[in-house]
Amino acid sequence: MQNAYFEEKGYDLRVDPIGLVPQEHLGPVRMRHHLNEAVSRAQMLQKSNEVLSQDPAHILEALTRNQAVFSQKNVETFLKKHVPLEKREQVLEGVLNHASLIPLYDKDISQKTAYFTTQEVRAEEEKLLRFVDKIAKRPAPTLSPEAIAKGIEGRALNKEQHKAGRL
Repeated sequence: MQNAYFEEKGYDLRVDPIGLVPQEHLGPVRMRHHLNEAVSRAQMLQKSNEVLSQDPAHILEALTRNQAVFSQKNVETFLKKHVPLEKREQVLEGVLNHASLIPLYDKDISQKTAYFTTQEVRAEEEKLLRFVDKIAKRPAPTLSPEAIAKGIEGRALNKEQHKAGRL
């Protein structure tokens, strides 16, 4: 979002891509005190990110961390940020052929779309749907008219809130 904002405003700025291995923030005081440790940790994180950014399973996990559905373009953008040019094609092929990748179809026309998800995301969504279905089948709790009147008493409610209270 920040990069899109910068681009919209015409700024020649970019936010560094997030690594697969989280980093620890060190302020200037701690940075001076633990300089050698911080430098060695940064180098270790960089090496870990380089290795993990070429593993299709970790790439899929990173892509689905904040979104359930992604496209090949999302994968290519990720690879452009994290994988050296000479290895991108091979890693892209590994991601698109990964066992947990699920291509999505348009049910109206029974054709593939440009989007994918993973078996892990699908399992989580199915779990959520079962949970929602279970909640939807429960009888709705009701309050007695006396309890509603007591709750509304002495409160400044707008028309919509009064109407909701009467249901």
